Amino acid sequence: MKFLSRQKSSKPMGSSSSPKRDTLVISYVKSGEPCSKPLEEIKSLEEAKEEIRKLRQFAKEASRENEELQHRISTISSITTKSCSTGSGSIRRVKKEARAAVLDRAGSDKDYVKTSIPKPDQVRNLIYHSIKRNMLFRTCSEEALQDLIDAFDSKNFTADSVVIKQGDEGDLFYVVEEGKLDVMVTPNTADSGDDGCSAKEVQVGVPYVSGSSFGELALMYGSPRAATIRAKSDCVLWSLDRRDFKGITGSHKQRREEIILDTLRKVKIGDNVLGDVLKSSDLYAMALATQSDTFAKDDVIIRQGERGDAFYIIEGGTVDVFIAEQGNEPVARLTSGQFFGEKALMSEDVRQATCIASTDTKCLTLTREDFVRMLGNLQDLLNHGKQRPSSSWAPTRVETEDTESTDTGHSSSTRFELSDLEIKRTLGIGAFGRVKLVKVKSDKVSPTQTYALKCLSKRAIVDSGLQDHVINEKNIMSELNHPFILTFHCA
Repeated sequence: MKFLSRQKSSKPMGSSSSPKRDTLVISYVKSGEPCSKPLEEIKSLEEAKEEIRKLRQFAKEASRENEELQHRISTISSITTKSCSTGSGSIRRVKKEARAAVLDRAGSDKDYVKTSIPKPDQVRNLIYHSIKRNMLFRTCSEEALQDLIDAFDSKNFTADSVVIKQGDEGDLFYVVEEGKLDVMVTPNTADSGDDGCSAKEVQVGVPYVSGSSFGELALMYGSPRAATIRAKSDCVLWSLDRRDFKGITGSHKQRREEIILDTLRKVKIGDNVLGDVLKSSDLYAMALATQSDTFAKDDVIIRQGERGDAFYIIEGGTVDVFIAEQGNEPVARLTSGQFFGEKALMSEDVRQATCIASTDTKCLTLTREDFVRMLGNLQDLLNHGKQRPSSSWAPTRVETEDTESTDTGHSSSTRFELSDLEIKRTLGIGAFGRVKLVKVKSDKVSPTQTYALKCLSKRAIVDSGLQDHVINEKNIMSELNHPFILTFHCA
């Protein structure tokens, strides 16, 4: 399989550069203005709400930065702990392992069939509290957590037996029910100065006990284990494998996105229904911008007469709607899948009703600021949508022909055969193929025009179960149009 792409020409950017993302820098300055100010300077409810909104945005960005940093540190730690690796050959092997670490060979999530293993309520409770505090499960819904708990399987280990071994690839995550386990690390021979592979294990950290968990990186990709875990006494463990984790979380994520998109399509603002005037890609961007908020029973979510800047979709629970002019009884009760506050996406409108959580409620929230940052002004989008027929988004189907984009946005097509290309040299080598610099022999394009030809090994792709990954890569490349990204032409 071969992909053909060409570098677009572009003007250099200015001298300013964005900050590196290799370190987490906590700052209370955003867009040149303080993100927090002394309490004595807050004089009104509106100022307090604005301050809370800024702090929530800051906390959201800081949390995302922290998660990305921890993920990179864990990845680097896992890859560099491979023991007994010396010489240039091992360096190439470590690079190959690093490349392979990001690929999941467990197969496609769409083929997953949910498994359920019976277990006592006491064990379910122990597993729940163990994974609930794990960063990897933080974004899982309660329904997803219960399905994950169903999939945990019991494993028994005797004293001195090895549960996982440093350097081995693994796909299991463990929760300890009974027993103690030691964490042992064999220092890298390159660091220890030994010539052989006989470096002694060193115990690190504290032993794992009931309620502890370990091995979560195995749920993400097949990286080498960073340490050896040895049973200090007879142990009962519960394990979850990568395929179950990705299958369950993937299906819940897909179902959640479908519910959000279906709800957004029904939102009516004035005379406009979003599903009729916005593209599916715009609705999908809206869905990605939502964040989850929880409200306890009797919490006031929005109050009549106040200015609002957030739109809410009920993900779970019920919300009562009150209008002051119509008495103290609720005029409506909203349930899962319904929404309120939609006018806030267009302008800072005065709330026309009070919405109070009648049960513990979970809502998806979209602020006007986030919406404008991603898609622009909603009124402009609605006006633009009226000028074109609505259509469903689908990946562009690119046949084996080259598409040249012009400055006017129009395109012209030229068909290429493999025999039309003259290979100049190899630009790079990857895990499944290589990228070559080619020129076109014919006069179909300028004789000075060069292209990058990506050649992939079908055998390696099939053996690794990456057919869907490659097709998705091709579809995504055909959608992209940016001066700093190679333009996809044909495959």
